[in-house]
This record gives sequence, structure tokens and C-alpha cells, in this order.
Amino acid sequence: SLLRGNDPKTLDKEVNLHIANVERRPCRCHYQLFDELEARLPFATFHDWSRKYSVSELSNFGFDWNNTNRAQFVGGQQIDYTRALNLCLETGSAWCTIMEDDVILTHRYIEKFLQLVSQINTVDNILTVSSYNPHNDRFSKGRKITSNDYVKSKLYEDDRSARAYIDPSTSNVQYQLDSLTKTYGISSNSYPRGVIRDLLQFIKKQCKGTITDLCIMREWAASPSLKKAASPSLANHIGHYSEHRLGDDSMFE
Repeated sequence: SLLRGNDPKTLDKEVNLHIANVERRPCRCHYQLFDELEARLPFATFHDWSRKYSVSELSNFGFDWNNTNRAQFVGGQQIDYTRALNLCLETGSAWCTIMEDDVILTHRYIEKFLQLVSQINTVDNILTVSSYNPHNDRFSKGRKITSNDYVKSKLYEDDRSARAYIDPSTSNVQYQLDSLTKTYGISSNSYPRGVIRDLLQFIKKQCKGTITDLCIMREWAASPSLKKAASPSLANHIGHYSEHRLGDDSMFE
């Protein structure tokens, strides 16, 4: 969905695209789709980060728990995130956007995102911009995605379907930046280049042994004035499971 509706010239000029495979669950490390994407997207750089991290690597990030499978998953997420942030520094881009694989983006996302951040007079006081804003999502009609009844019902599929986000008719929606007063994950977060080194140091010192998204959103970007979100949402997070809710037990077998 990242590519739908965008001008190829915009992609070539504005985007330095990296795609990383971080799947470490047994029998899920290799995707045929990953190979197909690599063949079809010569302008993207692909990374295979599916190797399980060693005990020593996990320990360096504070993940030396007895439950090694859970440490591998949650700790691996933190190591992956720091690797992605370092890639952003190498590219020299003004903004660094890191997305999870279960994010569906609105039509012409890249153009809309660039227009959105152009509303910021200065990035000095902005730590992060989230494209995902479930609390102001016109497709979910204000329903809370944390509601089990909503998630398990057909309303979840109907209201938050991928079609609503790739439909060209959404191209004329007017977007703005709102202060982010709620705390949730980092499924589609962007960071100004000037804050990335500070964020890396924060993760290293303050997020050891903790869940990365909660640490970043609750501690590093604690003030609502320092974190912004697209309004309405530019992204739809279609994943149901959450590592901090231990929703997918298969990850910790």
C-alpha cells in the first residue's frame, strides 16, 4: 500500500526505501513474497534480519530473562528498531519513518505525509509524528480498537478494511497534525533527523529490558506537545496481536 497512487518521480526523489525481514518464528522466516518484492522493487534495499539474536546481544539490551523466547521476541524488536534508526541516519533523509508490516496506508500516502509535515514551522520541538491515529479514524467511527467485542466482530473487518485505505476516493481528504494525547504503539512513526541520535541514546540507557514502543511513547515522547499524529489517520494498523498484551502465544512457545 506504500506505493499505491504515488507518482514514481516522487518515490524516486523523496524516498529512500529499506525493507527488512525480521520474522524469527519457526517456519516463518522465509516468505516467497519477500523474494517477489525484491525482484519487483529494484529501487528498494532489502535486509534479512531474521537471524535470532545471541544471548550476549540480548543481554546488552537488558533482555536476559529466563523466558528466552519472549526475550528473543521483545528484545529482538528493540534491536531491530535501533538498527532501523541507524539506517535512517545513514540515508541523510530529513524524516525517518519506520513501519510495521501489518500497516495499510492511505492512497498517495507519501505525498500526503510530505504535505502533512510541511505544516510544521520548526522540527525543534517535535519528537515524533504518528501516521496512525486510531482515536481519530473516520473509518472506525470512533470505536476503540482495544474493545474485544469490536475486534472480534465483523465491524472490525468492515470499518477498518484495507479497501477504505487504498480507495482513490480518499485522495481529497484534508489532513492536519494534532497533539497526541493517547499512548499506543509505534506501528507507523516518523522522526525528524535531528532527534534520532538522542532517541538511540535514550533507548540504550532508558529502555533496557522494556517494551520498545511503550518506552518511546510514554517516556521519551511523554508530553503530548512533543508528539503529533495525522488527523484523520493516514494508516490503518490491521494487526490484532500485541506483544505487551501477550496476545500471540505462538511467539513464546
